[in-house]
Amino acid sequence: MSFGLGIALVAATTTAFSQAANEDAGIVSGLVNTGHELGFAVGVAALGAIAAPALIGGGSFDALRTAFLAEAGGAAIAALVAATSLAPTPLSEGERPAFAH
Repeated sequence: MSFGLGIALVAATTTAFSQAANEDAGIVSGLVNTGHELGFAVGVAALGAIAAPALIGGGSFDALRTAFLAEAGGAAIAALVAATSLAPTPLSEGERPAFAH
């Protein structure tokens, strides 16, 4: 999971900065990092809510299986959206991408 997460964060950050002007790099950095943190918090809360029946009162492990399938489905949808909508914009002559991570 951490390997995929590392790839996703680098790709999202690079894509966001490739679309931003140099003077907007600080704002873009804040928005990207805030989006990462909110996504993590909501994801953990949602998966915990799905898996809770298996962890409380001796429930079956079907809830855990459902939580993992939900996570895999969400990752597949996110990968599909990223692959189809996040095409990099070519830079103009002499222009450099702004990196401020």
